[in-house]
Amino acid sequence: MPEHAADDLLAEVDALVRRWLEVAAARPAHRSARRLADVLRDPAGLDFTVAFVDRVVRPEDARVCARSLRELAADVPAFVPRPSRA
Repeated sequence: MPEHAADDLLAEVDALVRRWLEVAAARPAHRSARRLADVLRDPAGLDFTVAFVDRVVRPEDARVCARSLRELAADVPAFVPRPSRA
């Protein structure tokens, strides 16, 4: 591929990606996307979420789930909404 053709292609790709970013920025983020962003922004978010799923959601024994939830509830990250903290 000639150098000028590669430069032209790169310019087209750049313009297209910039357009996609403009369109995406103009659209409101879905609530679930905002919540995921909050989880990932919080330094403890990912570890807490993985622990919650592995230790509270996944086990079949309700006592195991309850004990794990009690332990995890001692240090809930800031991204968890207040009603869920209660």
